[in-house]
Amino acid sequence: MDTSLGTSAIHNGGFARIFPIGHAPTEAEQTELASLAEQFDEIAGRIEDYAEGDSAIDTDEAELARVEQRIEDIKSAGKVYDTEEKALAGCIVTIAHDGTMHIEQGLVQPDDLAALRALRNLDTANGDAGQDDASTGTIPALPAGEKHGDNGADEEAQEPVMAYSAALIEELTAIRTAAMRNELTQRPELALAVMLYPLVLKTFLTGNGYWRIGSAIEIGGQLKDLAPSIKEADACDALNEWTRIHETWGYKLPGNPGDLWQWLLEQQLPDLLELLAVVTAANINAVEAKHDHDRERLAHADQLAAALKIDMNKHWEARAPFLSRLSKAQIAEVMEDAGCAKTAIKAALKATKAEAVTLAESALVGKTWLPDPLRFPIENDHINEDSSS
Repeated sequence: MDTSLGTSAIHNGGFARIFPIGHAPTEAEQTELASLAEQFDEIAGRIEDYAEGDSAIDTDEAELARVEQRIEDIKSAGKVYDTEEKALAGCIVTIAHDGTMHIEQGLVQPDDLAALRALRNLDTANGDAGQDDASTGTIPALPAGEKHGDNGADEEAQEPVMAYSAALIEELTAIRTAAMRNELTQRPELALAVMLYPLVLKTFLTGNGYWRIGSAIEIGGQLKDLAPSIKEADACDALNEWTRIHETWGYKLPGNPGDLWQWLLEQQLPDLLELLAVVTAANINAVEAKHDHDRERLAHADQLAAALKIDMNKHWEARAPFLSRLSKAQIAEVMEDAGCAKTAIKAALKATKAEAVTLAESALVGKTWLPDPLRFPIENDHINEDSSS
């Protein structure tokens, strides 16, 4: 325990912060909350019906305050600190000149930051374990349904997955990013939450202890160009659709930046929300590049894709630009996984590479097959459904 006559240590001591984590209320708490909510509504209704000056108002207002406080107590009790993080943290108690006591909770001293980081990111404790070997030019694709950032504890038990080149991983995730942008432009209400996420992180969850938190939304009025990541950009439907959306809004905006502020003030709320969705979408970066495959950012990209309920079958098909980047053995594996006829697979294996691509492209028409980087947990129920037919 340390003592000090000054409070500047709270702000200048390099402390990190931990916050309590909410958990679902128990069945008993849910029952009590429902009962309290009914009491609150009943009492509030009585107060509204009283005549002005009625002596019963004070009694009911006191009872209403009691019910409200009990509701708040239950909800507050539902937020607890992580046990391991709590062991690293402490509090600072200050007493003002008038005797008022204030307790600042959840502070972690600079000396304990390394331990806090190790708790929040197991990769740190494991050194370089789990890092992709970019020097090989190949990044293993995630199995269907697995998210970036998983600790890989059951890695040995998983079936081997097809490995794609780093360049192909970048292209596929760039296509995914374009599709996510397109979907978000149709969801203005979700765009509000998407835009708030990185802003709230930076506003509230700052400090050295929060270095691990990543976001796929890079707010800064940026527009990451996806075309360089896609070998045949002109043939990419998702990218072409995003370009159309972006250019459509570009024509709507005033050409002079000096007129933009007044123009925005004059717009109706639905138009502003639609524009917000487009601008937010432009800042999505779910690309896994050879030298930039930030696990935390990509993990949030998976979460965003799940929130969008995105079905990549609507945005991508296994066509020549993809198939030509695979070996004949990989092409055969794709065809088998997609449920193509065995005769077609054998024909592809016997053909030249160019002929195999053409045969596979034809056989895969109508198949709901996706490479691992484009698969998401929400798709598990219907991906490769043709395989069972």
